[in-house]
Amino acid sequence: IKEDIGYRMEGLQYESEIDGLLTLVKILYDLSLEKDIQILNAAGYAFISSPMENKRLKKLLNYIRGHFMEPIALQDIADEVNMTPQSFCRFFKKSTQKTFTVFLNEYRVNHATKLLLETEDDIKSIGYESGFSNLSNFFRNFKRVTQLTPNAYRNQMLGNPNKG
Repeated sequence: IKEDIGYRMEGLQYESEIDGLLTLVKILYDLSLEKDIQILNAAGYAFISSPMENKRLKKLLNYIRGHFMEPIALQDIADEVNMTPQSFCRFFKKSTQKTFTVFLNEYRVNHATKLLLETEDDIKSIGYESGFSNLSNFFRNFKRVTQLTPNAYRNQMLGNPNKG
């Protein structure tokens, strides 16, 4: 399907506006029917900031990517960019509009959604593998981000809405 849709998307440039719109709707429809899915896990977010801030953010995101499965102390992440914890918190909130803890938990939930859809691992294992230290914290954050429990998310995304 990737190849077919790729050709159709490339052909959009040669179609009239209305034909292009109809082709796009058909592409989206075909994608919605596809059962062989692959989650494209967002490894980071786009930020608008100065080059120095971008460099600092890139370093932070790389650190998070490499350590999100472990507990990350505020002092440790602040040390990565040579800042005090207070300065780091202000910088991070200004750059992302989120606190570090909220961002980290959303990153972990994002990883958990990928595991839920790509593996048959149990929910408990996925919570721990995603960096959550206890299940209640995992469930609370997962529901805050997705508005669903992990089981409901897995079942809904895999086309089993009546299960779990």
